[in-house]
Amino acid sequence: MMASYLGLFVFTLLIYSVY
Repeated sequence: MMASYLGLFVFTLLIYSVY
């Protein structure tokens, strides 16, 4: 659902922040 996509987006954003 939408929540799944949102969670994935946040996860990617978090990785980008750390990188």
